[in-house]
Amino acid sequence: MKRIAKQEQGNLLADPRGSNQGIKSYFETVLPEYDPERVYISDIRKILIWYNLLQENHLLDFSGEEDKEEAGSSAEEEVATSEE
Repeated sequence: MKRIAKQEQGNLLADPRGSNQGIKSYFETVLPEYDPERVYISDIRKILIWYNLLQENHLLDFSGEEDKEEAGSSAEEEVATSEE
């Protein structure tokens, strides 16, 4: 969800129920490491529809997670330096 929000700059998706090829190519740009043999088009559609629903209701807020990630990476650096 975070990658979709970053790609769309917090906006809603135009059409999560579009063509299969369009949805697949969009998802490949957002998440290039996904396994197309295990993730079906119906799964991708559900993710995109859920993204729109959550975004419409202002339930997606990733601002706090960025702070946690920065704090986690600095703590890991401190542990690495103290082990040396």
